[in-house]
Amino acid sequence: MKKKKTTKKSNAPLKLKLFGAFAGFAAAILLLLWILQLWHLDDFYYAITKRTLAEAGESLMSVSADELQSTSDSVALSNEICVLIFDNSGRRLASSDTSGGCLIHKLGNDNLNELYASAVEAGGYTITPIKLSRLPQGAPVIDGAMPTPESTAQRLPNAISKKYDLSRLVYSAVIQSENGVRFILLDCPLTPVGAITNTLMVQLAAVSVIAAITALIAAFLLSRRISRPIMGLSKSAAMLASGNYATDFKGGVCREIDELSDALTYAASELSKVDRMQKELIANVSHDLRTPLTMITGYAEVMRDIPGENTPENVQVILDETARLSALVNDIIDLSRLQDGRRELDIQPFSLSDALTSTAERFKKLNECKGYTIVCHAKENVIVKADRTAIVQVLYNLIGNAITYTGEDKTVYVSLTAADGFATVDISDTGKGIDKNELEHIWKRYYRSENNHARGIGGSGIGLSIVKELLEAHEADYGVSSGDNGTTFSFSLPIA
Repeated sequence: MKKKKTTKKSNAPLKLKLFGAFAGFAAAILLLLWILQLWHLDDFYYAITKRTLAEAGESLMSVSADELQSTSDSVALSNEICVLIFDNSGRRLASSDTSGGCLIHKLGNDNLNELYASAVEAGGYTITPIKLSRLPQGAPVIDGAMPTPESTAQRLPNAISKKYDLSRLVYSAVIQSENGVRFILLDCPLTPVGAITNTLMVQLAAVSVIAAITALIAAFLLSRRISRPIMGLSKSAAMLASGNYATDFKGGVCREIDELSDALTYAASELSKVDRMQKELIANVSHDLRTPLTMITGYAEVMRDIPGENTPENVQVILDETARLSALVNDIIDLSRLQDGRRELDIQPFSLSDALTSTAERFKKLNECKGYTIVCHAKENVIVKADRTAIVQVLYNLIGNAITYTGEDKTVYVSLTAADGFATVDISDTGKGIDKNELEHIWKRYYRSENNHARGIGGSGIGLSIVKELLEAHEADYGVSSGDNGTTFSFSLPIA
């Protein structure tokens, strides 16, 4: 039974998402504007008018009697309100009428007493909306007596009416100060909100159309400007994934996209180098494998087909070439394990002196017949804390590398010194050295020196990569120096 092929649901393009986000934001702003300007305009207008009256009343509470009239006129003009101030005997102290429709100057005695009582009952002041057309007529004279809530016969007509029908807003305050008791009355007109709303609706409709068109155009342009470099990076990344390492990553718009572009450009450059080195490795390893395999096959066929060729010398050639193949395969396996983190270090104290001496002695015996000389000077009883197997492998790789690339005298120098709490190993050859431009690359994976490779001698470029991985796993210092008289590799480990 065949399984149904499932496809991942694709998300909307970035350009469309940005356009929707900008357009939605603009729509939300317009909607909020309509709500605040139309549905809640009367609430805002009423609250602001009340605050204006309250602030004006506070500014008149502590003014001296000599300056009361001038201050009253100033407050009335600056706030476009009417002002009327009495003392507790009913005597008028100040009066300012900025409009012919002032309400407090037309109130009768009962109305003034009622406002007086309302302010006392409220604890100091009150703000009351009043419809002018429904007030009873009467002489605007206060009787001089301070009324109480119980003595009030009736409340002001339409004291709390619908806000849409209000004519005036009256502020009344009774305050006790060093100048005596004052009864302050302020009032201002309440403009019909309905008429303003109709006007605003026409204006808002025009503004909304213009703002919507502008917002859509801006959203389209911004979304295209922001998404274009990202879409370009996405296409370039797809080309990089297909193996085109010469892809150009362009930034733009913002710093983050520029940084992403630079990072992708760097990644493409590094991938190109790795790809080139991997291809070189395959070529090198193929060459190194082909030679011993050819030797093994040839000698084996000779030993099979020609009587008398089954000699110890021919068998030794086959064994040597087999050992060479095994060493190459082991190097590849070791490097793979180190890079994947599958090899764990067993850190224990051991004698680096003994490890170096025994390793050098083995190489000396193995290569004496070929005319190689290994000169070893090691300080005795130097104990370090490290993975002995890993450090011995480092020594094997570095000494073997030195033997491979040493000069015509076929001499390799190995030394161990101790100073300032560190043990330092130096391994030198007498070859022609490594070019300065290649020194920074020799530790890289798969790298193989072009000059040394041209000499036709062994090596796949893996050994030094293994050395680097093992020493960095120990957090050890290591380095290389090279000149016309040879190359020296060195590393240091803390003394236990």
